[in-house]
Amino acid sequence: MDFYFSVHSIGYSLITFIVSVVLLIGVFIFMVVQSIKQGLDCFLRLNQKEIAVKRMHGYSIYKTFKDYLLMMSLSLLIVYAILALYLKSVSTLIPLIIVSTLLVLLIVVIKMRKVYKVSLSTIFKGKDI
Repeated sequence: MDFYFSVHSIGYSLITFIVSVVLLIGVFIFMVVQSIKQGLDCFLRLNQKEIAVKRMHGYSIYKTFKDYLLMMSLSLLIVYAILALYLKSVSTLIPLIIVSTLLVLLIVVIKMRKVYKVSLSTIFKGKDI
């Protein structure tokens, strides 16, 4: 009888641990996505006139947002370098790099497409993007 209760308590604590880790990872991913969106919104508000002028002159999306993409890639490179110092195995770092880079690019591309759909007249009138 004691063996059943000890196995049951070990299984319960393992399930609790797994649920806690999954929730913690979910909260972390949510915070990362929100910080990326907030950084992109700040960049757009600061440079909305320049973005509108570049659109008016026919620049592509890449050339318009080249500064932001460079800034974002440099910040990701710094984060990856810091992680490489603390993680001993590269095999855990490579999937993290791939997933986080794809997540950042997905968020940035979605936001850029929304910005390109805003008409130029609303930007020049002074309304936020």
